[in-house]
Amino acid sequence: MGNRPLFSARQNAQPNTQNIMRIPALLASLAFITHLHAQIPNGGFESWYNNVNYMEPTGWWTTNAVTYALAGTPSCLQSTPGALGNYHIAITSMTVGSIVEIGRATCGNELTGEPGFPFVGLPATFNGQVEYAPQGGDVGQVHAALWGWNSNMTSREVIAVATYNITAPISSWQSFSIPFTYLTQNMPDTARVFIVASGTTPVDGTTLRVDDLNCTHRSPRSR
Repeated sequence: MGNRPLFSARQNAQPNTQNIMRIPALLASLAFITHLHAQIPNGGFESWYNNVNYMEPTGWWTTNAVTYALAGTPSCLQSTPGALGNYHIAITSMTVGSIVEIGRATCGNELTGEPGFPFVGLPATFNGQVEYAPQGGDVGQVHAALWGWNSNMTSREVIAVATYNITAPISSWQSFSIPFTYLTQNMPDTARVFIVASGTTPVDGTTLRVDDLNCTHRSPRSR
C-alpha cells in the first residue's frame, strides 16, 4: 500500500472502500506471520525459578527431582555464561544408587505425559548451540518433534522431526542447524523438545550444555 492513505483525502472525508476491503487480508497476513514465528519457550534458558533445593528452567521438566531425591544433587544446572545471554543449561548423567540416571530436560512436563507447548508453523530447521563433555563412549542428543491432530485417524500424530546426535566431545560452543523431516502434510499444533545427555548406556559424569534453541521458519508454500 506504500504511503497511500487508508482513507480517501476527499473533502467529504468518505472512506476509500477499496482500501477498507484490504484490511481483513492485511490482518490475516499479520496473524499468519505471527504464527510462523512461534518459538521454543525459554529456548535461551535465561528464565529460572527457585524450586526450594535447586533452580529449574522455566517451562521445562528436568531430572532434578529424581537425582536430588536419590543422590542429593540436581542433574540440570543453571550455568553461566551462555552462548548468548547470561545463562545456559548444563545437564549431567550421574550415579543414583545402583544405576546411572540419564540427565535430560523436556520442554513441558514429562510426568504428565504431555511434554510440549503450543506451536503453529512449518519450521525449516531446528537450531541451537552445544558443548559436550562425554565420559567413555557416551553420546548425547537434542531432538525436536512437531505433533498435530489427524482427523482421519482420530488421533495425534508426529508431523515432523529434527534430531541432532552428538557423538564426539565439543569443547567450546558449537552451533547446529538440523532440517525438519516432514512425515505428513498436516499442520502441527504442538512441539516438543528433548535434551538427553547420554545414550542407552549412560556413563557417570557426562555433561551436555545447551543454549539458544530456536526454529527457522518458512512459508507453507515452500514445503
